[in-house]
Amino acid sequence: MEPQFVNVAAFSSKFRTKREIFTFLAVDGEAYLPPFETVTVYFLKDIIQGQKKCKYPYFVLTIAVVSTHAVRHLPVPQYPNLSMEKILDYLSQYEAMHLHMPSERHEIVKLPRAWVINVGASVVGQPFVE
Repeated sequence: MEPQFVNVAAFSSKFRTKREIFTFLAVDGEAYLPPFETVTVYFLKDIIQGQKKCKYPYFVLTIAVVSTHAVRHLPVPQYPNLSMEKILDYLSQYEAMHLHMPSERHEIVKLPRAWVINVGASVVGQPFVE
């Protein structure tokens, strides 16, 4: 698929609400996003503007992305000493993870554990898996 370029005015005239932006990214762009209820419109707009990344095959606004089909799904048991806080602390040492996560801490803590782990396994790779 050839990239298509869209200016900001054309995009904002078509996609105005959080639901419309989310649907465009998740359905048309095949983005691997957390559930709708856990993201904010600001995180979605950061993705659109290229300030944040997500998992895509291709994208209209020249954002570097990876196919949702290439997302690495990592089953992680619920160990008592493996909290989300520890997982997020470990992932925060990788600069690439900052580009795939919301900027605000209160947004990050709402993300599902499975999504964080899958994105960590896809972005960081083998160091995170081990």
